[in-house]
Amino acid sequence: MIKFLLKYGIVLYLINTIFLSIESTFVLGNLIFLVLMSTYGILILINASFFRDVILNKTFLIFFLINLINLIYFFCFHTFGDYEALKFLLARFVQFSIIAGSIYYNYNYYNTNFFRHLSLSLFVLMLVCLLGNFDFFSGRYKGLIWNPNMLASFSSVGFAIVLITINKYKRIDILMMSLFLIISLLTGSRGILIIVPLAFIIKFGFSFKNVLYSLLAIILHYSISQLDLNTSINRFSERTVFSSRLDNWNYGIQNILSKPLFGFGLDKYSGETEYIPYFEKGLGRSLTAHNGYISLFIQYGMIFGSIILLLIFKYCISLFYFFKSYSDNIVKVNLYIILSTLIASIYETMITGINEFQTILFWFSLVFLIFHKKRIVNEN
Repeated sequence: MIKFLLKYGIVLYLINTIFLSIESTFVLGNLIFLVLMSTYGILILINASFFRDVILNKTFLIFFLINLINLIYFFCFHTFGDYEALKFLLARFVQFSIIAGSIYYNYNYYNTNFFRHLSLSLFVLMLVCLLGNFDFFSGRYKGLIWNPNMLASFSSVGFAIVLITINKYKRIDILMMSLFLIISLLTGSRGILIIVPLAFIIKFGFSFKNVLYSLLAIILHYSISQLDLNTSINRFSERTVFSSRLDNWNYGIQNILSKPLFGFGLDKYSGETEYIPYFEKGLGRSLTAHNGYISLFIQYGMIFGSIILLLIFKYCISLFYFFKSYSDNIVKVNLYIILSTLIASIYETMITGINEFQTILFWFSLVFLIFHKKRIVNEN
């Protein structure tokens, strides 16, 4: 049981984000999350070799440094009575431990079969959503997921995994990609129109195939935009991509300016605070920042937030530079997840959370490629 948890902890963690995203299974997902976190936390405490081999491993230095920053921030600006901040501190530590431990103890699986199994799991999720909700035309399609953008995250990642990791597509692969793409468009997420083309660029580069696909996409865009639907294309045609995010960003910036140096605290990782700026008064609601970078500064302030962002971009840039000429599909799909998450963080609150699917994948891909890079360097 312990060996299984060490090897496949990240798999259980990712699958559980699906349960947490469905209203009818949310309570179950929350229970699984608490059990997983508690069990893994105890495992870390009683397993000295795990602490030595994983926590203190230089390959996972970025995790160690972010955990250290969180710890320093907590002792400077929180007390042990700040229960929500303490929960974030511990959950982030265990989250990073699950990711690092899975890669360390089961590298070969994550370098071979992991993404195929993940894409099949997401395909099953799409089928379940279709069976549970046939209502495609009354608004943005969300299947059984609580939020259309969350469904779009699942479907777009599934599409990219199949597209990038497979060289010769079988019928099942074409069926999977078609379903992922159709559902992505039906969600009405305008970010899809950026993230999906990125998958083609990562896979094929700027080739004749991509020129052809671009022409087909233009034709598809024009055709669907003439229909009275609420797909990603229709919403893109009606308004500019980021117009509906301006209020969110203004809200976030006003929050940053109210506590610019040290932020609102570790527990404010969603980008939402009790502070409501002047243009929101009287609306009876507050907005989240809907931007991962703004949310990071709301949480940590400019000083600690800048250090964390510098760490993230330092590692990301070094990985893209090192792997720029590699044609390995597993490398490509991990690079795609990193880049797509960095882009999506402009219009969604990613990177900062604990139970967000693509955020977890981002941290996994980042550290997996760091680990993969070290193995390549050592072999040479």
